[in-house]
Amino acid sequence: MPPTFLIIEWRSKQAADAFYRSEEYRPYRERRRSGARNEFVLVAGEDFAGVARVGD
Repeated sequence: MPPTFLIIEWRSKQAADAFYRSEEYRPYRERRRSGARNEFVLVAGEDFAGVARVGD
């Protein structure tokens, strides 16, 4: 099976951490850990062009 890459944009590191540790995600996280080889990487980004907008 070819590798799968998933890219998700988060408002902040805190938002990503909150999701990862949430009770809603916990059953999926546990199944993912027990049934797959995977790696999570959190990459900081910058809006060098100044065009990104975060909705309310």
